[in-house]
Amino acid sequence: MQPIPTYIINLKKRTERKEHILLEFSGRAEFSPRIVEAQEREEGALGLWLTIRQIIQEAVTLQQAYIILCEDDHTFLPHYQASVLHAAIAEADARQADILSGGVSWFNNALPVSDTLYWVEKFSGMQFTIIFSRFFQPLLDVAFTTDDAADTKTSHLTDNKYFIYPFISGQREFGYSDVTPRNNREGRVSTLFDNSLKKAGAVKYICEYYRQLHEKMVTDDTATYDGISIPTFVISLPGGPDRQAHVQQQFRGRSEFSIVHLTAHRQENGGPDLWRTFREIIATAHSNEDDVIIICQDSHLFTAHYSRDYLLRNIIEAYRQGTTLLSGMVNEFDIAVPVTTNRFWLNSLSSLQFLVVYKSIFQKILQQETTGKMAVHRALSDITSYKMVLFPFISAHKDFSFNNAVPRLQLARRIYDIHRLK
Repeated sequence: MQPIPTYIINLKKRTERKEHILLEFSGRAEFSPRIVEAQEREEGALGLWLTIRQIIQEAVTLQQAYIILCEDDHTFLPHYQASVLHAAIAEADARQADILSGGVSWFNNALPVSDTLYWVEKFSGMQFTIIFSRFFQPLLDVAFTTDDAADTKTSHLTDNKYFIYPFISGQREFGYSDVTPRNNREGRVSTLFDNSLKKAGAVKYICEYYRQLHEKMVTDDTATYDGISIPTFVISLPGGPDRQAHVQQQFRGRSEFSIVHLTAHRQENGGPDLWRTFREIIATAHSNEDDVIIICQDSHLFTAHYSRDYLLRNIIEAYRQGTTLLSGMVNEFDIAVPVTTNRFWLNSLSSLQFLVVYKSIFQKILQQETTGKMAVHRALSDITSYKMVLFPFISAHKDFSFNNAVPRLQLARRIYDIHRLK
């Protein structure tokens, strides 16, 4: 097997970094390392990008199938083995990857597609990055501004991105960064990589947990939901009678909801006290011995995807999976793992617009008297790990037609279906 063309970017004045990186690659015959003198600019990120372009142009000329782009603070982690790297490159190439990272300092959504490979939506950290030839031209064509960063710019250019897990690459701290000033703080970079590794491990655990649950679940496609009516508390916020009239119209003629209208308490500053209102609703549900309730805000609008059977079937199935909160929509999210055709597990909530609340979490909510300065949806996210969202959404905000979470969840679903994640 031929050594992998490996381009190591180094500023000429950073001799200590050059010494470090040469030691990292010493004795590793699987690489063909070469120091590339970084182009120096006042904006370090621009100089790095121009150097990357220079490397890519050479790779195009030499018709290389892939290269490793390496920064001089890269360090091999204990899980590194040449065989692991070669296998990961072969697998990523077979999956039509554009980019394969040896380790990331941050990422948002990610899904394991095999024991050692994760698809990732967005990431940062390019200290050890395999770039495949199919991605050379897009990198050369894109415009780069002084507001951009090489890793996030690259991450935005393609959906076909992966990283190796456990990470085989990290970053050594030198006490300064020529590209990212906020990384000058001692310990910051190491903490970022540690957190990313833990996060990736948590995602893997969630995928396996719900895979096993799904295998044990028995779905009854013949179930009927006639006669079911769920206690539904509709919170009116400041905004006048138009909002109340709107939400009343939304629920008109829908017997699956048993509606209770109430007005949100106010804080001393005049704003809505949602947590106090939320807790009072939960106290009522607890007193009534309800198994499940719905809490809804008066901005709620049913989407075209809503139907009674769709909602009730998912409420029952999510209950069987131990869910404590099931949202009808989200505005944004960090990690979303598909667990069924119509539900995603979430690591955080971003909306209380339409929320199914199960009895199993009532007591925990009642025990927390205040959220302090924390938003209510964030406080709820901290109380429980068992949170899901219906997708397609059944709820939208009456004043906003676009929701950025929709294309992101569609992408995650598409990746899940393509790779048939286990």
